[in-house]
Amino acid sequence: MAKKGKKLTSAQKKAKKEAKAERQKKYMWVFMNGKEVRVERPQTIDGMNVEDFILQKKHM
Repeated sequence: MAKKGKKLTSAQKKAKKEAKAERQKKYMWVFMNGKEVRVERPQTIDGMNVEDFILQKKHM
């Protein structure tokens, strides 16, 4: 049987949770060639793509 690891402290749990949230904001998972890979999220401004934001500002 495998050894059980030690439990994390509350500070370690909090740090792990914050790191996971940061990674989820920075990266997303997509399928490429039948495999799931992690890629950086495209840049957004107010939840819109940068190109769409620029086009919207030009038409105003």
